Amino acid sequence: MAKQSAKDRAFRLSEGRCPIHGVSMPQIGLTGEGDQQRALVGCPRKDCEITGSAWDADGPVELMPEHAALLRPHPVGSIRQ
Repeated sequence: MAKQSAKDRAFRLSEGRCPIHGVSMPQIGLTGEGDQQRALVGCPRKDCEITGSAWDADGPVELMPEHAALLRPHPVGSIRQ
């Protein structure tokens, strides 16, 4: 399986999909308050804990801070296999 680039992951998020699995991220709750309230979305796979927030069900999704590293490019050789 080919490695996923940060660009590929960002594209999936722009479409409201999980950056790793590519499946649609359904609403699982709400985040924020008042005019800033957004949908809390998450990957539906049981083995994936990726969550984010979105203004619209079709994306784009903004990852929660604990998952933001998924969009950072990694220097060659920095990821262990």
